[in-house]
Amino acid sequence: MPSILVKHATIIALEANGRIPEIIEDGALLTDSDKIVALGKTDEVSKQYKATDIVIDGSHRIVIPGIVDAHTHIAASFLRGLLEDVEDHFYGFALPLEDFLTESMTRKFSLLGAIEAAKFGITCINDIYHYASATASAVDKVGLRAVVANKVFDAELSKIGKGLYIRDPRKGKERLESNVRLVKEWKGKRDSTVTCRIGTHATDTCSRELLRAAKQEASRLGVGMHIHVAQSEREVSYIKSEYGKSPVEYLDSLGFLDQNVIAAHLIFASEQDFRIMRERGASVAHCPSVYGKVCVFPRVDEMYSSGVSLGLGTDWLSMDIWDNLRQAIGIARILSGRLIVTARRALRLATIESARALQLDGIIGSLSVGKRADFAIVNVKKAHLMPWRNPIQNLVYYANGGDIETVVVNGRIIVKGGLMQTVNEDQAIRDAQESAEQLWSNLPYPAPLK
Repeated sequence: MPSILVKHATIIALEANGRIPEIIEDGALLTDSDKIVALGKTDEVSKQYKATDIVIDGSHRIVIPGIVDAHTHIAASFLRGLLEDVEDHFYGFALPLEDFLTESMTRKFSLLGAIEAAKFGITCINDIYHYASATASAVDKVGLRAVVANKVFDAELSKIGKGLYIRDPRKGKERLESNVRLVKEWKGKRDSTVTCRIGTHATDTCSRELLRAAKQEASRLGVGMHIHVAQSEREVSYIKSEYGKSPVEYLDSLGFLDQNVIAAHLIFASEQDFRIMRERGASVAHCPSVYGKVCVFPRVDEMYSSGVSLGLGTDWLSMDIWDNLRQAIGIARILSGRLIVTARRALRLATIESARALQLDGIIGSLSVGKRADFAIVNVKKAHLMPWRNPIQNLVYYANGGDIETVVVNGRIIVKGGLMQTVNEDQAIRDAQESAEQLWSNLPYPAPLK
């Protein structure tokens, strides 16, 4: 991997480390192979390291840690334009639509989603979906860092919207076995930034036996788990009626929750639920950009004040992390009536805190010597970002994906000048559109336009 020197940039390192401040003006960052080997003022770093393969002028640019997206379904782009203004879109439309997916389609949609993520400055995703092997190969091709899990469940998802929980233990076992094969296939794979987890879909779509079996497999393989928890009133009601507990209390009674678990949403969680999550060391992936769409009101005050390990995810349909950051701020302030999320906290949630939730904060999430070279360069010489005063506030409140100029993952440039360097974006778009049209033609609906 060629060495890269970025100089004369504003560097948001995020975590002060010894003599390195959180924000470095006229800063320089040097990579060698897959790691950051120098960080500091440009004149200091330039004196020490003169021979560099690639030199990037960072004037009027900000270098940020690569965004870590704590909860994604990057292959779900085929649902765009079908669900946004439809009531009961999740159980009534989205889950039934997934029955028509194929592995080939998932690979094409995943490639499109991985490109989108990279161009927004996201360098690492935590993904759970059908045909996870196809997603893993797509993100590997793009060059993203990814934690990938198969969607393991034994309930018939298309029937849940009608209140029917019809289970097939055989299919649940097959999906778990597929996830185990995925973990083994990618574990320790040379020159890849893909790792895997076990992905139990949700507390209501997995039987108690399947949850226990999945937990045992994750422990045996030494990997973490990814699950949706308290994401809908239907799920909460079902678990309450079956087990007399909240979804979090139910998982805790199974010995499921620990520091290796990241749970998405917790929209309908209680203060007690957040306390349990914190005590067990489990993490929460907060996905604010979807909550307005689905008319829900997460307990953000309890979520943020509980001390639970918290990361930020985009969920599905859009990988726009910049819109997500602003919604994280706005939704928290609207629902709490207080300024509980600042620009700095939002950016930390999308970087170092998400990395910590995934137990990856030792290698990514902030910029420091010894960590992996995962970062993005933002061109701030734009009308909507100027006049320039506060790097973090200007960035979080006003930047967008079009401002991302360069993206580096593991020391490799995957986006340069706003263009993909690893895959053919135009071809990926054509392939995804063709697959989407093929998928839509087989549907007994799409959702009506309003």
